[in-house]
Amino acid sequence: MNTGQISKIISSNENETRNLGLKIGQKLQGGEVFLLQGDLGFGKTRFVKGVVEGAGIDEEVTSPSFTITNLYKGNEINIYHIDFYRLTEAGVMLHELKEITKDKSNVVLIEWPEIVKDKLPIDYIEIIIEDMGDTKRQFTIKYPEEKKYLFEGLN
Repeated sequence: MNTGQISKIISSNENETRNLGLKIGQKLQGGEVFLLQGDLGFGKTRFVKGVVEGAGIDEEVTSPSFTITNLYKGNEINIYHIDFYRLTEAGVMLHELKEITKDKSNVVLIEWPEIVKDKLPIDYIEIIIEDMGDTKRQFTIKYPEEKKYLFEGLN
């Protein structure tokens, strides 16, 4: 992957994490793939809730830990929320993921992406969430130059 840019954003609480996702969701064009990395309880699903809301999709967002994939359908784009936490290898999910990413009207957000990270044939956006105490989190966002439109004005 070509990581042309790196941004660091601090979120002080769950609402700021959702708002960060909301701002990014408003800028989605379709075809974006996000890899969300961070320990349990660090705000990955909260961030996804904001992205879905920002994309104008009015659906309840839940963690796909048991279902592996949740789909949120919008008018212009569809958002796939995938969670590989319970898997030790991608298996058939890697094939499905490759099919999903071929359709440029889809946006994909992947929690626990380590098992597919090196197998994706596309440029992706990597978001690493780190604990800074209490509810404060640091979002380190690595993205290719052509995806900078998503992050301009967020700092």
